Parts: sequence; C-alpha cells; structure tokens
Amino acid sequence: MLALSALLAGCQHTPSTQAGTVTSPWVNSLGMAFVRVPAGTFWMGGVPPVETLEKNFPLLERKRLTDLADESPAHEVRITRDFYLGQHEVTVGQFQRFLEASGYRPESEADGTGGYGYN
Repeated sequence: MLALSALLAGCQHTPSTQAGTVTSPWVNSLGMAFVRVPAGTFWMGGVPPVETLEKNFPLLERKRLTDLADESPAHEVRITRDFYLGQHEVTVGQFQRFLEASGYRPESEADGTGGYGYN
C-alpha cells in the first residue's frame, strides 16, 4: 500500500533515515514535500462539557459547541505502519499538474456535480 501511495504521489526516492526518524522531508516530482508519520498510538475525540467550552469560547454560538458531541467518546487510535503525509496543503497548481500527469478525472467532473460545499 505504501509503495502504491508513493507511486501515486510521484515519489522520486526514499527519504534518508537515521535511528528510525526522517532527517528531512522528501520531495516528489510535483515539488511537494512529504514527512514521515511514525507508527504509534494517540487519543482522538472527546471534548470538554459544553459549559467549559462556553467559558473558553464565549464568542461562539451554543449550537457550534453542541455540534461537537459527535467527536466523543475519546478513543485510542493505533497506526500500525509509518506513512508519509504532505507537509503542506495541496495547491491548486499542484493538483492541476497531478490531473494533467495522471489523466485522473475528479468525481466532481465525472458526475457533473461540480463538487460539494459546506452550508
């Protein structure tokens, strides 16, 4: 899976490592920097009570705070294998070069929806 991800990302080489850590980001053929995310565990989800959030974020309307309920319960996430993640957001130009190089047609064009937005 990592090899396929690397191929799709346009990897040019494997990053150098020292004692299991990446010494520097590596750059793919589109000029995108990637960093290694090591395997391990972390806690995800869970939010303080709404009352605490209201105290800490007094300018936010209550609905925005109660909508966070789907972030609970907190749970441990285990990443079993290292993976590489873009160090920065993908730019429109990088995505355009990817489309041209790969021939990929985004779902928003293929199904004619033009994409989805937040309401």
